[in-house]
Amino acid sequence: MKKILKKVFNRDILFEIRSQNIDIRYEIGNMRDDIRREMGNMRNDIRREMGNMRNDIRREMGNMRDDIRREIGNMGNDIRREIGNMGNDIRCEIGNMNAELISLMSSVKITNDTLLSMSTERFNEIMFSHPQYCKVISLLKWIEMYVFNKMIKNTFPKINNYYDVSYRMPEKSYPWSCTTEDGIVIMGTILENNFKNGYEIATAFGHSSLFIASAMKETRGKLTSMDCYVEEGKEDFNYTPDEMMSAINKNRENIENGILPFGLRKALENSALLELDNVNYVVGLSPQDTDKYIDGKLDFVFIDGGHFGDQPTLDFESIKDRLADKFAVFFHDNHNNCPAILHAIRTAEKYFGVKSINTYSRWNLTIVAKGIKTDFIETFIRTRI
Repeated sequence: MKKILKKVFNRDILFEIRSQNIDIRYEIGNMRDDIRREMGNMRNDIRREMGNMRNDIRREMGNMRDDIRREIGNMGNDIRREIGNMGNDIRCEIGNMNAELISLMSSVKITNDTLLSMSTERFNEIMFSHPQYCKVISLLKWIEMYVFNKMIKNTFPKINNYYDVSYRMPEKSYPWSCTTEDGIVIMGTILENNFKNGYEIATAFGHSSLFIASAMKETRGKLTSMDCYVEEGKEDFNYTPDEMMSAINKNRENIENGILPFGLRKALENSALLELDNVNYVVGLSPQDTDKYIDGKLDFVFIDGGHFGDQPTLDFESIKDRLADKFAVFFHDNHNNCPAILHAIRTAEKYFGVKSINTYSRWNLTIVAKGIKTDFIETFIRTRI
């Protein structure tokens, strides 16, 4: 009996122990699940908190960025306002200087003696007061480096101004170029007015074309330059319409045989040296061929062809109805009371109802213009007084 009771007792104890083990395992399992759940919740809370912190940081950085942009914008506005005020002050000062200029121009007779007394230092001192002059000098130095030293220079007797100089080709006695001073006025006016479509009569050997095309490269503009090359053939600046016709026929025939005029070869060579791909050199007569080569409305024209009879007037009349609303027509060699040039200028004045501007350069470069800025021209004229 005792043995039976002992067995029953042992079995109960084992059952109890097993039951307790099962409860313990169950409890441990529940604890493990609770721990995992709690850790999962903590992980989610941490992720959520980190996400919130990230969003707060982004928001704060965005606000800081906006504040910085706002502050930079305010500084930019202040700077622009200050520059605007300075610009107004400068314009007022220039306006006062222009008023003085007009007053002086009415009382001072400008002669060649004035040109002789003008030094390079004085010229630069006056011209550097205009903001475009630095760019003009930069372009001029570039042209000088590659081109000027290959030409024959005419410095004129007793001249102190480095820029009052003309050039010609070594191979020919004529033609001569405009002066470097003329080139300065041309470049400054193109840059100041952002001219983009130019026409030149005549090319000669492309010297003035370099001034025009260099400035128009800065404004993303283009130039068409035309000549019949009569002057280099005759080696004289005096010629007749019949000689022009003979020259164009001869040069067209030579070009078909692969022989270019000296001036055209020089113009192409120098343009390539200066990487001026915005100039188109054409062989033709003005006014007969003008329409053939002009594309679009012109805002810049340089007339420096034949100086006899009606030729300058015919050159002007060939382009007068092709001009843009804002334009400048430059007439070269308005000196020694040349009647042909003067008649063309008076015709242009009458046609547009404006007064011409004489720059008083050596060859009296004269401008008939409409709707343009003339600050650069007026600054140049101040060097004459």
